[in-house]
Amino acid sequence: MRKTIIAGNWKMNLSLKEAVFLAHSIREKIPSISKDKVSMVFPSTLHLENVSKILEGSSVIVGAQNCYHSGLAAFTGETSPDQLKEIGVKVVMVGHSERRQFLGESNFFCNDKIRFLLKNEFTVLYCVGETLSERESGKTLEVLSSQIREGLKGIDSVFFPI
Repeated sequence: MRKTIIAGNWKMNLSLKEAVFLAHSIREKIPSISKDKVSMVFPSTLHLENVSKILEGSSVIVGAQNCYHSGLAAFTGETSPDQLKEIGVKVVMVGHSERRQFLGESNFFCNDKIRFLLKNEFTVLYCVGETLSERESGKTLEVLSSQIREGLKGIDSVFFPI
């Protein structure tokens, strides 16, 4: 039986004080581990460590909104998997519509990122979705099919436990 994933992407909307408050509130209100549901939050990179510490030991998984597909290297503004592992983050979001639309991340780029993350023992939350104009022009299935086919090309089904 597949589990339902309930994930909150905080984007870059919260101050540190607000992120800490929200993490404490979530810890108090989210029920303990459920057999059929997985709860995840994706705070901004700057708040990952604080939120991770607050939610440590709870049933809520803390993930990163992004990660570069390389080890420690000279990529200004990026976060490496090694840095995420240092603070206990094991889940990374890949393929969010904003990264695709505004930063030009293609399905093939997402595939490279997914492969690298899986090889480095991360869990990936792969996002797929169409833009409003694609939906209005009837291209939803074509876009989603392409994102799934190209983004997950060559990835073994063993990596899909949920």
